[in-house]
Amino acid sequence: MSSTTRFIAVLAIAKLASAEGAPAGTAAAAAAKALQLKAAMFNRDFYNYIFIICGSLVAVLLVWRVGMESVKYVRTLTCLNNDTQRYFTVPSEWFASFKKHVLYAPIFRKRHNREFQLSAALNVGTLPTRLQFLFLMSYFGTNVAFCVISIDWSQKFTTAAQELRNRTGILAIVNMVRLSCLMLVSRDYVSKY
Repeated sequence: MSSTTRFIAVLAIAKLASAEGAPAGTAAAAAAKALQLKAAMFNRDFYNYIFIICGSLVAVLLVWRVGMESVKYVRTLTCLNNDTQRYFTVPSEWFASFKKHVLYAPIFRKRHNREFQLSAALNVGTLPTRLQFLFLMSYFGTNVAFCVISIDWSQKFTTAAQELRNRTGILAIVNMVRLSCLMLVSRDYVSKY
Protein backbone atom coordinates (compact mmCIF):
# COMPACT_ATOMS: atom_id res chain seq x y z
CA MET A 1 0.00 0.00 0.00
CA SER A 2 1.28 3.47 -0.77
CA SER A 3 1.68 6.13 1.92
CA THR A 4 -1.21 8.16 0.47
CA THR A 5 -3.54 5.18 0.68
CA ARG A 6 -2.48 4.49 4.26
CA PHE A 7 -3.01 8.14 5.17
CA ILE A 8 -6.52 8.13 3.70
CA ALA A 9 -7.32 4.88 5.50
CA VAL A 10 -6.10 6.32 8.83
CA LEU A 11 -8.22 9.44 8.28
CA ALA A 12 -11.27 7.29 7.58
CA ILE A 13 -10.69 5.25 10.73
CA ALA A 14 -10.20 8.46 12.74
CA LYS A 15 -13.47 9.88 11.40
CA LEU A 16 -15.18 6.62 12.21
CA ALA A 17 -13.77 6.62 15.75
CA SER A 18 -14.75 10.26 16.32
CA ALA A 19 -18.25 9.53 15.04
CA GLU A 20 -18.86 6.89 17.73
CA GLY A 21 -19.89 9.54 20.26
CA ALA A 22 -21.97 11.39 17.67
CA PRO A 23 -25.62 10.72 16.85
CA ALA A 24 -26.52 7.55 14.96
CA GLY A 25 -27.01 9.33 11.62
CA THR A 26 -23.44 10.61 11.47
CA ALA A 27 -22.05 7.26 12.61
CA ALA A 28 -23.87 5.52 9.78
CA ALA A 29 -22.64 8.13 7.31
CA ALA A 30 -19.07 7.69 8.55
CA ALA A 31 -19.38 3.92 8.27
CA ALA A 32 -20.70 4.25 4.72
CA LYS A 33 -17.85 6.62 3.87
CA ALA A 34 -15.34 4.12 5.29
CA LEU A 35 -16.87 1.34 3.20
CA GLN A 36 -16.67 3.51 0.09
CA LEU A 37 -13.04 4.27 0.85
CA LYS A 38 -12.28 0.58 1.28
CA ALA A 39 -14.05 -0.22 -2.00
CA ALA A 40 -12.07 2.52 -3.77
CA MET A 41 -8.81 1.03 -2.45
CA PHE A 42 -9.80 -2.43 -3.71
CA ASN A 43 -10.74 -0.98 -7.10
CA ARG A 44 -7.37 0.74 -7.36
CA ASP A 45 -5.57 -2.46 -6.41
CA PHE A 46 -7.48 -4.49 -8.98
CA TYR A 47 -6.84 -2.16 -11.89
CA ASN A 48 -3.19 -2.06 -10.88
CA TYR A 49 -3.21 -5.87 -11.01
CA ILE A 50 -4.73 -5.76 -14.51
CA PHE A 51 -1.95 -3.40 -15.64
CA ILE A 52 0.65 -5.73 -14.08
CA ILE A 53 -0.86 -8.70 -15.91
CA CYS A 54 -0.85 -6.79 -19.21
CA GLY A 55 2.72 -5.58 -18.63
CA SER A 56 3.85 -9.11 -17.86
CA LEU A 57 2.19 -10.36 -21.02
CA VAL A 58 3.94 -7.69 -23.08
CA ALA A 59 7.28 -8.61 -21.49
CA VAL A 60 6.78 -12.34 -22.18
CA LEU A 61 5.75 -11.71 -25.77
CA LEU A 62 8.69 -9.36 -26.27
CA VAL A 63 11.14 -11.96 -24.94
CA TRP A 64 9.50 -14.63 -27.11
CA ARG A 65 9.71 -12.48 -30.23
CA VAL A 66 13.32 -11.42 -29.60
CA GLY A 67 14.26 -15.05 -28.96
CA MET A 68 12.64 -16.25 -32.19
CA GLU A 69 14.22 -13.48 -34.24
CA SER A 70 17.62 -14.19 -32.64
CA VAL A 71 17.37 -17.88 -33.52
CA LYS A 72 16.45 -17.03 -37.11
CA TYR A 73 19.35 -14.57 -37.35
CA VAL A 74 21.90 -17.02 -35.91
CA ARG A 75 20.57 -19.76 -38.17
CA THR A 76 20.93 -17.51 -41.21
CA LEU A 77 24.47 -16.52 -40.29
CA THR A 78 25.47 -20.11 -39.60
CA CYS A 79 24.02 -21.45 -42.85
CA LEU A 80 25.12 -18.54 -45.03
CA ASN A 81 28.65 -19.65 -45.83
CA ASN A 82 28.72 -23.16 -44.42
CA ASP A 83 27.35 -25.89 -46.67
CA THR A 84 28.44 -28.66 -44.31
CA GLN A 85 26.65 -27.60 -41.11
CA ARG A 86 24.26 -30.20 -39.71
CA TYR A 87 23.17 -28.60 -36.43
CA PHE A 88 19.91 -27.11 -37.73
CA THR A 89 18.88 -30.22 -39.64
CA VAL A 90 17.84 -32.02 -36.42
CA PRO A 91 14.51 -30.64 -35.17
CA SER A 92 13.75 -30.12 -31.50
CA GLU A 93 11.18 -32.75 -30.51
CA TRP A 94 9.90 -30.71 -27.57
CA PHE A 95 9.41 -27.53 -29.59
CA ALA A 96 7.83 -29.42 -32.49
CA SER A 97 5.38 -31.06 -30.09
CA PHE A 98 4.62 -27.69 -28.44
CA LYS A 99 3.89 -26.12 -31.83
CA LYS A 100 1.76 -29.08 -32.96
CA HIS A 101 -0.37 -29.41 -29.82
CA VAL A 102 -0.50 -25.86 -28.39
CA LEU A 103 0.91 -23.04 -30.49
CA TYR A 104 -0.64 -23.79 -33.88
CA ALA A 105 -3.34 -26.26 -32.87
CA PRO A 106 -6.93 -25.18 -33.47
CA ILE A 107 -9.54 -25.29 -30.70
CA PHE A 108 -11.73 -27.76 -32.56
CA ARG A 109 -10.94 -30.07 -35.44
CA LYS A 110 -11.38 -27.23 -37.93
CA ARG A 111 -8.23 -25.34 -38.85
CA HIS A 112 -7.99 -21.98 -37.12
CA ASN A 113 -7.16 -19.95 -40.21
CA ARG A 114 -10.38 -20.94 -41.99
CA GLU A 115 -13.50 -18.90 -41.44
CA PHE A 116 -16.03 -20.19 -38.93
CA GLN A 117 -19.49 -19.87 -40.43
CA LEU A 118 -22.77 -20.44 -38.64
CA SER A 119 -24.61 -20.40 -41.97
CA ALA A 120 -23.94 -19.45 -45.57
CA ALA A 121 -24.85 -15.83 -44.81
CA LEU A 122 -23.34 -15.44 -41.32
CA ASN A 123 -19.58 -15.40 -40.84
CA VAL A 124 -18.22 -15.30 -37.27
CA GLY A 125 -14.56 -14.94 -38.19
CA THR A 126 -11.61 -17.21 -37.61
CA LEU A 127 -11.11 -19.46 -34.65
CA PRO A 128 -8.18 -18.79 -32.32
CA THR A 129 -5.48 -21.32 -31.64
CA ARG A 130 -5.43 -23.23 -28.35
CA LEU A 131 -2.83 -20.90 -26.88
CA GLN A 132 -4.81 -17.82 -27.89
CA PHE A 133 -8.00 -19.37 -26.50
CA LEU A 134 -6.22 -20.18 -23.24
CA PHE A 135 -5.04 -16.58 -22.98
CA LEU A 136 -8.48 -15.16 -23.76
CA MET A 137 -10.21 -17.38 -21.21
CA SER A 138 -7.64 -16.66 -18.51
CA TYR A 139 -7.89 -12.92 -19.12
CA PHE A 140 -11.69 -13.12 -19.05
CA GLY A 141 -11.47 -15.17 -15.82
CA THR A 142 -9.20 -12.62 -14.13
CA ASN A 143 -11.61 -9.83 -15.10
CA VAL A 144 -14.57 -11.74 -13.65
CA ALA A 145 -12.60 -12.58 -10.50
CA PHE A 146 -11.52 -8.96 -10.04
CA CYS A 147 -15.16 -7.86 -10.42
CA VAL A 148 -16.61 -10.14 -7.74
CA ILE A 149 -13.77 -10.67 -5.28
CA SER A 150 -13.91 -8.89 -1.90
CA ILE A 151 -17.49 -7.67 -2.35
CA ASP A 152 -19.52 -8.35 0.77
CA TRP A 153 -22.55 -10.09 -0.72
CA SER A 154 -24.27 -10.30 2.68
CA GLN A 155 -24.96 -6.56 2.73
CA LYS A 156 -27.99 -4.94 1.11
CA PHE A 157 -28.48 -5.71 -2.56
CA THR A 158 -28.24 -2.06 -3.61
CA THR A 159 -24.92 -1.62 -1.81
CA ALA A 160 -23.42 -4.79 -3.28
CA ALA A 161 -24.75 -3.84 -6.74
CA GLN A 162 -23.17 -0.38 -6.43
CA GLU A 163 -19.81 -1.91 -5.55
CA LEU A 164 -20.09 -4.33 -8.48
CA ARG A 165 -21.09 -1.48 -10.81
CA ASN A 166 -18.15 0.66 -9.72
CA ARG A 167 -15.68 -2.21 -10.04
CA THR A 168 -16.89 -3.25 -13.49
CA GLY A 169 -16.81 0.37 -14.68
CA ILE A 170 -13.22 0.84 -13.59
CA LEU A 171 -12.14 -2.46 -15.14
CA ALA A 172 -13.98 -1.58 -18.37
CA ILE A 173 -12.03 1.67 -18.62
CA VAL A 174 -8.75 -0.11 -17.87
CA ASN A 175 -9.48 -2.73 -20.55
CA MET A 176 -10.51 -0.04 -23.02
CA VAL A 177 -7.24 1.84 -22.49
CA ARG A 178 -5.29 -1.38 -22.96
CA LEU A 179 -7.19 -2.27 -26.12
CA SER A 180 -6.74 1.25 -27.50
CA CYS A 181 -2.99 0.98 -26.98
CA LEU A 182 -2.92 -2.44 -28.65
CA MET A 183 -4.89 -1.12 -31.62
CA LEU A 184 -2.49 1.79 -32.02
CA VAL A 185 0.52 -0.52 -31.87
CA SER A 186 -0.99 -3.01 -34.32
CA ARG A 187 -1.98 -0.22 -36.73
CA ASP A 188 1.60 1.10 -36.68
CA TYR A 189 2.91 -2.45 -37.16
CA VAL A 190 0.60 -3.12 -40.11
CA SER A 191 1.39 0.22 -41.76
CA LYS A 192 5.16 -0.45 -41.59
CA TYR A 193 4.95 -3.82 -43.30
